[in-house]
Amino acid sequence: MTALAFDRQRHGLTDGDLDRVIRQQAYMAGLTHRIMTAGLSATRPPCSGSSRS
Repeated sequence: MTALAFDRQRHGLTDGDLDRVIRQQAYMAGLTHRIMTAGLSATRPPCSGSSRS
C-alpha cells in the first residue's frame, strides 16, 4: 500500500472517519519528518528576475 492509499483509505476502518483522521495525521507527521531531515526549508530563494521577454 502506498502512503497516499494509506492516507485516503475510507472503507474497512474500525472507527471510520476518526481512523482516517489519525492516518492523515500520521502521514503529515512522516512527511514533515522527511522534509526536516532532508534539510529542506519552507522558504525559497528570491526570484532573480522576470522570465518574460
